[in-house]
Amino acid sequence: MVISCVSGGEGKGADSARAEPAARMLRRMKESKRFIELVPGTKTQERFVRQGFALPTNAVPATCLSMRIHFFKLNVQIILVGLTISVCSEELSPEQPSPQEMAKALGIKLPRSPWHLADIWWTFDRETKGFESLSVDVTIDRDIPDTYNLYIAPVGIAKINGLQFYGGLQSNVNGWASRKSRTRVHPGKGAIFSRWSHDLKQPIGLSHVRTVVGGLCESAGYEGQFCSIRRPYDWTAGTYTYSIVKGDLESVGGKPHTWFHCMVRAHKDGVSTYMGSLRF
Repeated sequence: MVISCVSGGEGKGADSARAEPAARMLRRMKESKRFIELVPGTKTQERFVRQGFALPTNAVPATCLSMRIHFFKLNVQIILVGLTISVCSEELSPEQPSPQEMAKALGIKLPRSPWHLADIWWTFDRETKGFESLSVDVTIDRDIPDTYNLYIAPVGIAKINGLQFYGGLQSNVNGWASRKSRTRVHPGKGAIFSRWSHDLKQPIGLSHVRTVVGGLCESAGYEGQFCSIRRPYDWTAGTYTYSIVKGDLESVGGKPHTWFHCMVRAHKDGVSTYMGSLRF
C-alpha cells in the first residue's frame, strides 16, 4: 500500500486543507475546454468541501483514466489490484483559504473532523483465534511538515476481544504530558495507539495505558470513550511497519486481560521503536 496523505488526525485536522479562491479556480477551468466545469454550490463542489478535499485547481479531464484529487500540497496514490488513483503534479499554494472560509462562501456547513480522505477495508474470513500480532507496511513518498494535521492509519478500526482500536502515524501528535497532568502538548510528529470501551459510552481510565519516558496519553470521550498512548516519533518519507503485538497477561478483578504493544519499524535502518501499550 502506498499512501502520500490521509486525513486530519484525531479531530485536529480541520484547518489544513487549502484551495484556490473560487473565482480564480473557475476562470482557470473555463479557459480549457478539456476540463469539466464545476459551478459554485453544485453537489459536486460541496462534496469536495464536505469530505475535506481542497477544491481542484483544474477539474478532472473527461477522458482521463486516473482520478485527480488535491488535498493540502500533497498527492494521493493508492494502488489496489491494478486500480490506480493518482493526482496531477501541480501543487497547491499554502496561502489559500481554509475549508471554513470556503464553506462559508458556499453557504454550507462542514462535518465534524476528522475527515477521511480514503478508507480501505480488509475483512478476514473468520475470527482469528490466539491472536499474536498484526503488522501493516505503509510507504510515505515525501516529507510532510508537522504544520499539517495528517493521520496515516495503517490500522483504521479493528477489534481485539471485541474492543475497537486503531493506530498509525500523525504529523502533529498531541496528548497529555503525564497521567497526572491534563495539559495538552503538541510535540510534532509521532505515533498513536488507541482503544475504546466496550460500548463507547463507559469511561475508560488511564489504568489501561503504559507510556514510555517522554510519551503522551489521554482518556476522553469526544470520539466515544477511549484511552490512548502516543509517542513523539520523527518519521519522514520512507517505508514503515506499524505493528500491534501481544504482550503480558494480567488479572484485574479476577478477570484475565492482555497487554498489547505498539511498535513501529523504519525500513531505512531496520530500527524498531516501542511506542507504548494498551490493556484489552
